[in-house]
Amino acid sequence: MLIQETVERASAHLQSVLTLVQLSFDEGAAVASLTAKYQRRVIDPVASANFDEARQLLLRPAPNLPLALMALWCAANREPDCYGQTHAGVLGLLLHADQDTAEAELAAATEFEPAAELTLQKRS
Repeated sequence: MLIQETVERASAHLQSVLTLVQLSFDEGAAVASLTAKYQRRVIDPVASANFDEARQLLLRPAPNLPLALMALWCAANREPDCYGQTHAGVLGLLLHADQDTAEAELAAATEFEPAAELTLQKRS
């Protein structure tokens, strides 16, 4: 039961993080479009392709995090005005999500720990 609840919480947390990542990519695409429009230039097609590849790699059912972050870094490196904020934002989201998950699991473990001790004491 505890394992199932933990999996459900982790799944819900992961889904919320992926939603935030999707919003970051949407914002990054909008920033790139506005940057190109106001600076009257064409965005580097390689950077744009790297950005799209990173989005696909991160948001597919089985995300490939290392390749996605590398592709996003390449896009941000080639077009920092367009994709730099997205790169920083996605990295921040993923780092904080990991910390939040660890803190939530620690809180859940300490929440159930007294009940487990009580059960063990009754058996003794």
